[in-house]
Amino acid sequence: MVPGVEKAEDWEESRNGMLEDLSPLGSLELALAERVAVLAWRLHRVTRYETEAIAISQEKIEHEVAQDRKYSANVSEGIHPDDVRGNVKYTAARHRLLKRYPKLEDEKKLDTTDADNILRSALYSADVVDDGEADPEELQDRVSIPGVPDDAQWEDFEGWTAGMVRAGLEAIANATNEDPEVLLEVATEDARREALRAKHRAEQLEREIEFRRRRCLLSDVGR
Repeated sequence: MVPGVEKAEDWEESRNGMLEDLSPLGSLELALAERVAVLAWRLHRVTRYETEAIAISQEKIEHEVAQDRKYSANVSEGIHPDDVRGNVKYTAARHRLLKRYPKLEDEKKLDTTDADNILRSALYSADVVDDGEADPEELQDRVSIPGVPDDAQWEDFEGWTAGMVRAGLEAIANATNEDPEVLLEVATEDARREALRAKHRAEQLEREIEFRRRRCLLSDVGR
């Protein structure tokens, strides 16, 4: 028995079943039947080893991909495959939020995260930020939104409504000399493109993982 892996009762059951099927007569046939039982057990062990070896190799692939991506991928895109997949969900959700927002009534209460996402998307899509002429954090400090304390962080403030977010968009537009509706449209388009890029990066990554899995499978079988 292989300690910790195989059980004596399993071996006994396999051996007894083999001897019962072969029904050996005499000591020679019994010795041969015992040999068959041992070889069958060892063959099962080899099959199990192969299965476990492949499974372990497969489990390592995503970690290996993440290690390789440390030197080739943009951190904002995500390093680990789980981060890349999560980014696909996040960017898609942000795009849906920006598309849905214009239809909301002013009184509609918004989740803090949603309000922050809308305002930050507009902030980062402003021409002066996109062109590198203004720092988004400094620009945010200059934006005053009615009903929101000047020292409050958007992501921490509770009590957002769609109307307050609209006031925030107007404040950002005033600070950047842009039209608030156009600014929101640009932010929505930017979000759509980012969602498509995230999806494309994830699809490329999944193809790479699948390729490594197939290559790993062949190399394990070859051993």
